[in-house]
Amino acid sequence: MESIYPIMYLDALVVKVKESNQVRNKAAHIAVGVDCDGIKHVLGIWVQTSEGAKFWAGVLAELRNRGMHDVLIACVDGLTGFPEAIEATFANTVLQTCVVHLIRASMRFICHDDRKSVAAALRPIYTAATAEAAAQELDTFEASKWGKKYPATVRVWRDAWERFIPFLAFPPMLRRVIYTTDEIVKIVAGCRSGDRPVTGRCSHPGVPPPPALSAGAQARSRCSAPLDERS
Repeated sequence: MESIYPIMYLDALVVKVKESNQVRNKAAHIAVGVDCDGIKHVLGIWVQTSEGAKFWAGVLAELRNRGMHDVLIACVDGLTGFPEAIEATFANTVLQTCVVHLIRASMRFICHDDRKSVAAALRPIYTAATAEAAAQELDTFEASKWGKKYPATVRVWRDAWERFIPFLAFPPMLRRVIYTTDEIVKIVAGCRSGDRPVTGRCSHPGVPPPPALSAGAQARSRCSAPLDERS
């Protein structure tokens, strides 16, 4: 366990767990840290009945007790109470709402026939060059026919705004690293496939990746804690 991680991804995925001869859906809370060399480490997997901010608070406290003293940027989903749980443990951490989760949340209100058009209209917001330009694009969307037809979509973006914009302060190559928790999904997908090669280094232009490892070898070499079954 490193004392400082520049980036940490936190997310929960639904997994099937066999318990008492029955298969149940549970939430696997996964923490992935990126160290100062760009290596991703699975810091732990904690299984619980469902995802909740209170449980995440316990996970963060455990990580701190194991030696993690600071995280520069934490990328999380839009779970209610999650940011407060992180701030209670790592007060100086910059919180980044996963843009992919935010887009999905804002698209919940869109009827099927309008989804493609609305998605295209939202794109200038999260691809803007600066936070100020993104705010102008959101105002433009709100004034458009789509913003007027779907005010709930606008409200989702405005409610998440302060934790959506931090990644816009970084250059494009770093934005790609911190804008989404989908890095966790990629790691889990590689492990589920059994033979899909995954690399242990973030993708930075000009930095060659290390030799690919099998998913099993990657999991064994990077996991810093065993599966913790808590129910």
